[in-house]
Amino acid sequence: MYQDPLFTALSAQRRNGLILCKSYHAEFAGPGAAVGRPCDFDCQEAIAIGAKWQLVSVQSFEEQQTAYRRRIQWMYWLKKIAELPQPTKRAEVLLQSFDAFFDPLAIAALPPEVLAMLVGVFPQTMQAVHRQHYDGLGIEIPPPDETSQFWSYVQFPHLSAPDKRPVKFAKRVATHFFCDPRASLIAL
Repeated sequence: MYQDPLFTALSAQRRNGLILCKSYHAEFAGPGAAVGRPCDFDCQEAIAIGAKWQLVSVQSFEEQQTAYRRRIQWMYWLKKIAELPQPTKRAEVLLQSFDAFFDPLAIAALPPEVLAMLVGVFPQTMQAVHRQHYDGLGIEIPPPDETSQFWSYVQFPHLSAPDKRPVKFAKRVATHFFCDPRASLIAL
């Protein structure tokens, strides 16, 4: 039986997700979706959403197929939003969808620039819609430097290309983590 020890997926049992930032766009992987090699070797930044996000090892070929199918389903969901003709509508639908699935406070804390990369809008457009959306809900958006004290390091070597050095991630508690592809790994 074929087994790839580096093949992982997000736990399908939890409300968690990853925003995977690539060079010119971002992808979302939700519960049950495959993440890591070979899908995400070009990942430059990854943002975890959900207080209890978890990566699980995928062992069997059938589990790998299921994880790939779920990744494709999440990509299709995001594609439908990105195909809306009005940029402000794309931004609003994305925020509403994330708010329905995750804690709106966690989504409000996400950088608008990253959210803009998900649906192909200018960062200024997402920032305006982001501010209007959360002001309307009465949610105060925290300043970016206010939460910088919550960084810790975790390792995910499977997000590196086989011929490159491993990717290091710095995780902000319950909200997101970032990676530096030039860095070495630090154990959890």
